[in-house]
Amino acid sequence: YFFHHQRSRERYNLKRLLRPMGYVLFPAGLIMAEPDLGTALVVIAVGFSIMFFEGVRLTSFLTLLAIVLLCVPIAWKTGIIRPYQKERIRIWLHMAKDESQRLSLVGKEMQPEQAQWAVGSGGLLGRGGLGALQSKLRFLPELHTDFVLATFAEERGFVGTTLLLALYATLIVSLLVVAVSSKERFAVLVSIGAVAILFWQIVFNIGMVLGLLPVVGLTLPFMSYGGSATITSLFSVGLALNAGIHRGHA
Repeated sequence: YFFHHQRSRERYNLKRLLRPMGYVLFPAGLIMAEPDLGTALVVIAVGFSIMFFEGVRLTSFLTLLAIVLLCVPIAWKTGIIRPYQKERIRIWLHMAKDESQRLSLVGKEMQPEQAQWAVGSGGLLGRGGLGALQSKLRFLPELHTDFVLATFAEERGFVGTTLLLALYATLIVSLLVVAVSSKERFAVLVSIGAVAILFWQIVFNIGMVLGLLPVVGLTLPFMSYGGSATITSLFSVGLALNAGIHRGHA
């Protein structure tokens, strides 16, 4: 809404950008208090994605990013980030190196560790539905929701996972092409936001499964079990495709 009415990009100075940043941080803070750290991170990432698309100056962009990063220790100290979320972040930052540390973390690091075992055991072509021991023997928790990609990688291997990621990339690029082709500015901005929701969900989920990011409880669009998650993903695709309706309008 802000960028739709802000016609001149030269007016995107830091002072004016504090307002849309507040629009992003306020709901993100409420979502984090639920607690839902994963969705809050997606909301913040989507806000920055729209700013990047609008051509906000790099200095202003980096300053806003620094402001968001400064909010992290505040959220940590005030308890907005819950104890179990802190534990997940600690596990991600301090990987256990010796056996004594490992024994103290038994159970706590089961999800990320078992997910990486599942991905690695898939090999080139996968172990198939019957041979996927990590999944079938329930060593991998949440195998049908947050860690469904690990299950898929174990069953279909590197080739199958690469094809899946290629399909996601094709979907994102196609939706972006449709979105930017619209002549209606508001439709373009809304569509960019919708595509960014899908993109960052995919990025965070993949990073979580591979151990590149802490476990934040985000599903993989169109793959994870859950009706509300599927509806949200379909809604995002619908918003992006809707921009194509306005191609011929100024």
